[in-house]
Amino acid sequence: MKGNAVLSDIDMQDVNGLRQIFSIGAFAAAIAAFYFLYQRQLGAVAFFLLSIYFLYLAMGQLSGRKGRGPGKRKKT
Repeated sequence: MKGNAVLSDIDMQDVNGLRQIFSIGAFAAAIAAFYFLYQRQLGAVAFFLLSIYFLYLAMGQLSGRKGRGPGKRKKT
């Protein structure tokens, strides 16, 4: 059970640092994909930008669901 002890020792500062690293990596990957699509075909760039926008909207929807399981609705 040594693995569980390691996971419990991770504090929120480490998690936020990892989140920032992954965000920077995702941003760099998006720029690389954008450049590749721009070189190949301009029509794909608009679709790629729309997909990033809808991914951003979906992430915003999912971040508001913390504490509730899948399929459970928010009580109003």
